[in-house]
Amino acid sequence: MKVFPTTSAVSFGLSYGLVWYAQFKGFDLSAFYSKLQPSLFTGFLTLGGFLLSLMVFIVVQLKKELFDDKNYQQHHEAVSKIQQTSSLYEPLKNLGSYLLYSVLFSLVTSLSQITIGLLPYTHAKIFCVAIALTTFCVVIRAWMAIRLTLKNWFDHLK
Repeated sequence: MKVFPTTSAVSFGLSYGLVWYAQFKGFDLSAFYSKLQPSLFTGFLTLGGFLLSLMVFIVVQLKKELFDDKNYQQHHEAVSKIQQTSSLYEPLKNLGSYLLYSVLFSLVTSLSQITIGLLPYTHAKIFCVAIALTTFCVVIRAWMAIRLTLKNWFDHLK
């Protein structure tokens, strides 16, 4: 979880640079963005709501079904004796944080489309497209964290 701010900052920088470069090479960002803006607003608003409900369900279910299980706790203690590991609930806390950041990024992206995106400046449009690409990367990373945690749960069920 400690790499999250760095990852999102690098993702935003690369996205901004890519969109700026496309604009510099003659791509008509204003026309493209005017068609894309309503979809970005509704899409990321919907995604934020979906991720919020998913976050609550996934985190509560995983805590109850995996992290509170006696066999999992015994396995964690045995592994902790062999190698240094994080606390028992650290993976769940990290997953919750990734999902929370994904919800936050989705809502900020959605709101930026109807605030910053309406400004008549090219850099405002570049910013809105870049933050949409960044949010997409953040959501993909959160889904990867969900996948890994669910894989651990299914492996534990075997």
